[in-house]
Amino acid sequence: MSRLKLLFSEAVQSTRASMSTTVAATLTVLAAMFVLGCALALGTLLRSYGDNVKKQLVVKVYFCGDVSLPDSRCVKRGPATAHEINVARAKLESNPKVKSVGFVSKSEALKRMKKERPDIVRNIVSNPLPASEDVTPIKGEFTSQIADWVNGAKFAGVDRASYGKETTKKILHYANVFNILFAIALVILVAASMLLVVNTIRLSPTRSPSSSMPCCCSASGC
Repeated sequence: MSRLKLLFSEAVQSTRASMSTTVAATLTVLAAMFVLGCALALGTLLRSYGDNVKKQLVVKVYFCGDVSLPDSRCVKRGPATAHEINVARAKLESNPKVKSVGFVSKSEALKRMKKERPDIVRNIVSNPLPASEDVTPIKGEFTSQIADWVNGAKFAGVDRASYGKETTKKILHYANVFNILFAIALVILVAASMLLVVNTIRLSPTRSPSSSMPCCCSASGC
């Protein structure tokens, strides 16, 4: 019975002695998990925003229309025929870097222009805008490659392809910066969390069973 009391007493003393360290270790782990969770949430949000911006990158493939610029490939010919439009569309859709292709008719192009730049088309008598295809790449990094491919292929009935070179460069640059910052922050926070936990464990007092138990002396000595 006395031995059970002794064991219970030692357990209570050990718990009291390590209570503050146990609480500190628990709070440290919780704080590290909270900071790491916030970093992951913020990083995921930034990457999601970057990916969403990349999805807005589109290559505009313009067909020959009724009006052509002096340096256009369509100066000595008329508007693109329905057959030429269908052939060009099929070639665009067969490109593995292309996600989707959307046809924009002359009337739809004029409607968009009236909404975006009404000052330009306010006094026009007829519709000078050509039909086009909105080509969405699988990845934003493929935007310039698709445009260069279309301009180099010189499909019949196609005037040119454009994609807003400077805007695309800025979008891809900032998206890559977000990814790099996320990776760096994640590594730093994981390392800091591990150091906090390890240091807390090292600082916690350890008591060996032999030091906590009283020496039982025999008749010949301890």
